[in-house]
Amino acid sequence: MPGFRETFEAYGGDYPNTMARFLQNETFYLGLRPLHAAVCAVVEPLRNREERSDYADLYEAIRSEYQNAEKLRQDLMGGN
Repeated sequence: MPGFRETFEAYGGDYPNTMARFLQNETFYLGLRPLHAAVCAVVEPLRNREERSDYADLYEAIRSEYQNAEKLRQDLMGGN
């Protein structure tokens, strides 16, 4: 039975380029998980209109993770 690569190429897929893009996207996605978690931490309380004293801290966590994600983006783009 053929492997994934053979099956993919038989279907007409460009395995080397597809896998390279997939790995780059997966690396980027993994780098965004902390930002996603920081945003999710504030979304539900805001939706529920909760009065909280830690919104500034939650916002700061989002800003920090955004900066980390931007650094990852720049690193992936070769420092540009």
